[in-house]
Amino acid sequence: MTTLQAAINAAKAGDTVTIPAGIYEEQIRFKSGINLKAEATGKVIVQTDGKAGSALLAENCEGGSIKGFIFQHTGDDVPDKVS
Repeated sequence: MTTLQAAINAAKAGDTVTIPAGIYEEQIRFKSGINLKAEATGKVIVQTDGKAGSALLAENCEGGSIKGFIFQHTGDDVPDKVS
C-alpha cells in the first residue's frame, strides 16, 4: 500500500480494508460502502495541516464504516475557504 487513498480507491463496496499502524500525512476521501479498520485501535493516525483542509472527506456516502482511526490537524493553519 503506497497511500491510504490508494487502498480506498482499490476497494469495492463491501470490502474491509485493514490499515497498519502508523501516521499517514494525507487527506483521504472516503468511498461509500467500504469498511476502513485500523489494525490496532488508536494506532492509525491520519493528519493534515490546516491548509489542506479536513483529514477526512466523506461526501455522498450511503454506507460503510471507519473504526479505530484518529484524525487530526497539525499546525495552526486554517483553510482559506471551507468547501
